[in-house]
Amino acid sequence: MLRIPRNARPKGSLFLARALAKGMKTATIAASTLLVLVIAAVAVAGYQVTQQPGQGGSAIGSSTATGISISTTSSVTGAGSGTASTSASATSSTTTQKWSTGDFAMMATDPPVVASGVTAASVTYSSMAVHISGSGSAGGWVQLNGTGSINLMSSANVSQTIAAAKIQSGTYDMVRMGIQSASVTYHNQVYVAAVASSNITARLQSDVQVSSGQSSAALVDLRTFVINSANSSTPQFVFSACARATVVPPGQTSSSSLQVGAQTRLQGSWWVGFKDQTSTNISISAATLSSGSLSLQMKNTGNDTADIQTIIVTPVQSGSAKASASLPTSFSGSAIFTVNSAGSLQASNSLQGAVLLGGNNSTLAAGSSTTLNYSGSISLGFGLAGIQLSGVVPGQQYLVTVMGANTFGSVVVTAQ
Repeated sequence: MLRIPRNARPKGSLFLARALAKGMKTATIAASTLLVLVIAAVAVAGYQVTQQPGQGGSAIGSSTATGISISTTSSVTGAGSGTASTSASATSSTTTQKWSTGDFAMMATDPPVVASGVTAASVTYSSMAVHISGSGSAGGWVQLNGTGSINLMSSANVSQTIAAAKIQSGTYDMVRMGIQSASVTYHNQVYVAAVASSNITARLQSDVQVSSGQSSAALVDLRTFVINSANSSTPQFVFSACARATVVPPGQTSSSSLQVGAQTRLQGSWWVGFKDQTSTNISISAATLSSGSLSLQMKNTGNDTADIQTIIVTPVQSGSAKASASLPTSFSGSAIFTVNSAGSLQASNSLQGAVLLGGNNSTLAAGSSTTLNYSGSISLGFGLAGIQLSGVVPGQQYLVTVMGANTFGSVVVTAQ
């Protein structure tokens, strides 16, 4: 067998073998490095998809700030062209977003119209909320935590802060509060009142802007009636209310008003203007009453639309007949009429009609006049299980009271 000495082998072949080995090793290292870089890039992109909120896609997130809770729908977009969702079917987790917040306070005031003989009235409240402008009325509510009570009859031109919290910066257009219970002091004795208006919602005259730069507040002006639906010896009181609301000018929102329970005297042109713009003034220019008919001519001399819902005819004692800012001592022995949208009167002996729960009303625009007529037998028997005490007696004086959301007026008439 012929052997070739090692040093006699072709040098070109050895060089080629070594070069090939070296090239394979370099290629292996490069491929490994490229694989590591690809894995790292994918991991970074995935992290950005999960953590960074963007401007596309859809995801459901939640945020909780001091004193409030809010559920929102927001968007999440990852790096590149992919979109990630934090819904139940998505692979990424639910995100928690943090917004800019501002101090917000809800204030309330309410000099009520009450039955004669009532010297104090108070309500306990909870479930306050403020509504995000542009949201549907069923959603977009930001809940404000807290409960408390208000002495209604000591709130003339005085507000009480009923809620204060840090909420998401933005624009809000409505407020809402819940009435849990009510009590009345009548002839030095305290009575529990039935609550006919447990949820009160009002749209703000102008939107309130909440931001981190300044404190904001909204004022709820309750328009309350406290009636005695029974008699003087065994009274049964009912609380019924609606509300108007407005934004408090920033310069009028002090740090003290952001404390729940704080009382603030309402004054200045903004408050006077708000009351003037949202008040009605029912002037009854003529009234005739007989055993078989009732006719009222009235004019709204205020600046807000009046909602006329209930007419009450109550006999008065000799020498004490006068129209006043109070309701009759009781509705016992009264005649009750409800008013429909066409301005027609219907006799009623139900508690529902008496406490403004019928749902119908006749609107009277500011500056407008109307005439309400009823023809038929008038029974003075409300509050006595429908038992008729008597009909209308000629020569007897009667107090005719007009009631409705944001509406009150009365006149004394001598029956024909």
